[in-house]
Amino acid sequence: MSQADSPNGAVRTYDALARVFEHAQVGLLLTDADNTIVDCNGALCRISGFRRDELLGLRPSMFKSGQHDEGFYDRMWSELLARDFWNGTLCNRRRDGSLYQASLSLRVLRDAEGRITHHVGLISDVAPLAVGDGAPARHGVIHFDVLTGLPNRFLLGDRIEQAVARNKRAGSLLAVCFIDLDGFKLVNDNFGHDAGDLLLKEVASRLLRTLRASDTVARLGGDEFVVLLSGLAGENECCQTLDRLLAAIAEPYALPDRRHAEISASIGVTLYPADDGDADLLLHHADQAMYAAKQAGRNRYQLFDARMEQRIQARNDTLRRLDRSLRADQFELHYQPTVDVRRGRVISLEALLRWRHPVLGMLGPGEFIPLIEDDELALGIGTWVFRAALTQARAWHAQGIETLLSINTFPRQLVRSDFSAQLGDLVHEIWPDMPAGRLQLEILESSRPHSAEPIRRNLQTCRSFGIRVSLDDFGSGTSSLSGLRQMALDEVKIYQAFVRELPGSLPMIKGIIALGRAFGIRVVAEGVETREQVEQLLDLGCDAMQGYAIARPMPADAVAGWLADFGRGPGPEPGA
Repeated sequence: MSQADSPNGAVRTYDALARVFEHAQVGLLLTDADNTIVDCNGALCRISGFRRDELLGLRPSMFKSGQHDEGFYDRMWSELLARDFWNGTLCNRRRDGSLYQASLSLRVLRDAEGRITHHVGLISDVAPLAVGDGAPARHGVIHFDVLTGLPNRFLLGDRIEQAVARNKRAGSLLAVCFIDLDGFKLVNDNFGHDAGDLLLKEVASRLLRTLRASDTVARLGGDEFVVLLSGLAGENECCQTLDRLLAAIAEPYALPDRRHAEISASIGVTLYPADDGDADLLLHHADQAMYAAKQAGRNRYQLFDARMEQRIQARNDTLRRLDRSLRADQFELHYQPTVDVRRGRVISLEALLRWRHPVLGMLGPGEFIPLIEDDELALGIGTWVFRAALTQARAWHAQGIETLLSINTFPRQLVRSDFSAQLGDLVHEIWPDMPAGRLQLEILESSRPHSAEPIRRNLQTCRSFGIRVSLDDFGSGTSSLSGLRQMALDEVKIYQAFVRELPGSLPMIKGIIALGRAFGIRVVAEGVETREQVEQLLDLGCDAMQGYAIARPMPADAVAGWLADFGRGPGPEPGA
């Protein structure tokens, strides 16, 4: 039994969590499934003016200020239940009747069956508000964002209603555009919150410079902005403006100490009067379209359509099922060899994730991985993959099977500043005496935009642990020669589409092979499915291959038999 699993360890863990809860500087509120308050911390009591015993057993609706209509709260709860989280700002009332602008983050907690058990609220007092004192400057705080000076969520509702009325009279279009910055979290993580605040101010300035005086720019909080494009003659005019906004946001940002950052934006757009809703519904639809833009690859805009809500709901349902499946141990790894065909030698085994769906059966990664790549769930599943693969590699080592294990890594893992440290801890826990050169990380070429620096640092640290690095889908992205040199790769895997398109893709594959030789990087052709492709690749000088023509992915217990049938068991990687 580990220390954490022991009764005393459990008590110490609970006491530590209780101290964190009580001493946190942000207000914390816990309600049950019926939204009845079951606990809160001292910070919330200081913000709200209520004592803890006064709040327990009541509902958070007691904080309502009267500044929002019921539609606002209906939309908030609808989004919370659909996505299990909601972030924004709203106006709350203290025990003494005074108002304050609160930054609110809500999360839903569910049990293993997906039932709601609790709601968690994190509340910060953004700016105190004067009531009835006749001071316009003080009263104006409720309407404008403190950091950027832009209209905030409270004023935005009025601006949308006014814009709807104007465009209805004029017979023109109104575009409600929800903007979320891509890569902003990395700026905060890598350069600090002061740099993040400077970037947000510059984004606000660029939006204002790009738009007309008749348009509205608002900040909802965090890295979320809303733009109202009023008096549009047609959809084409809207799209031209959106292109200008994307270009303006994507320009590099100068930060303190001669540092620079690059971000992009995902923009969701809904058009009135085609979308004939109130302010809250228009904003909700634009938010959904923004989420679809992120799923489509970011740095783009997406127009709302009525089917979008159904697709988002279906995705959220699948994410909840995946989360339950992770806790129910319904994932497993299969392994696919990469082989030096010319020399008849196994180079590595790649760990590939499978989902044992309780209804649909065994599902391959292409059927669920795209859903989780941009979700926090990728971190949990990614950690599970590393733990399972390392445990299996250690077991093979005990059996005398010595091979390089290649593990796919989510971009969301790679950009975390603590990724390499956590991986080092995991290796030390599972296989503390793992020989150098026995583990390889596979990263996607498409994972590098806006995050090259944190990825480079993590990979550099991993290489110091003796971990190798492979760049997957090479040719599908925009890797530069300098970027390849800085990443210090051991391997690149040719984009599968080039292999499928042989012989038409011969010049591209020749160029990748020559590039690999110039940098001393092994080149692997993946997705090799026919004997003809094998022969063409050998003629080009590409000896390392992976695909159905070599071997299909197989369960762990089938690997030893396949290696024996292959004729020569794998040996250690030369120079590893």
